[in-house]
Amino acid sequence: MSRSRFVPPRAASGSSSEEVRSSWNQRVRQLRRPVSIASTGAVVVHAVAMVQDAQAVMT
Repeated sequence: MSRSRFVPPRAASGSSSEEVRSSWNQRVRQLRRPVSIASTGAVVVHAVAMVQDAQAVMT
């Protein structure tokens, strides 16, 4: 059984609101990758800092 996604009907005049929505969607897609890379890097840096801090306490 396959699910079908709801696709809203398009305006007959080709409204500019659809263009704005498309532009906004494109910006979000372009921003998503660098944000995810930065957040992953922040998690790695935080984990390394915690390990180094734990080793400093043990010695």
